[in-house]
Amino acid sequence: MRANRAFRLHRFVVAVVATGALWAQSERSTASAQAPAQLPNFTGAVASLDASDLRGVRFRYDAGARSHWHAHDGALVLLVEQGRGRMQLKGQNIREFGPGEPVFLPANVPHWHGAAPKEGLTWVALSVGRQVTQMGPVSDDEYLGRTAK
Repeated sequence: MRANRAFRLHRFVVAVVATGALWAQSERSTASAQAPAQLPNFTGAVASLDASDLRGVRFRYDAGARSHWHAHDGALVLLVEQGRGRMQLKGQNIREFGPGEPVFLPANVPHWHGAAPKEGLTWVALSVGRQVTQMGPVSDDEYLGRTAK
């Protein structure tokens, strides 16, 4: 069961990375792209694009741990491997999520993310771009949803 879940997560991550890379690069210069070609495992012409602006990391958060408010210059996808997480886009409600519930955070939108109050998590974060604008800590009241949005 665990190996099957790991395989499904791996397959999903590969799909997200491939889709994200293609989407992100469609918005950027394709000067460094290889010429499209018919490859044996695809239908239609496919080209490998430069992925130097993509970043993939794995984080472990203890229960209650969270980022500061910040914004990325490109999209961010969070894939939980175990545990429970939460995030909030500025002006919106807090959202909790877990394994099998990917989270998409749009570019240039202030947000925070972290573990649930009583449960830590491990996740894979996939981002496009490199710049992160920090905006200050998330208060305990904000994190627990006790303040106006």
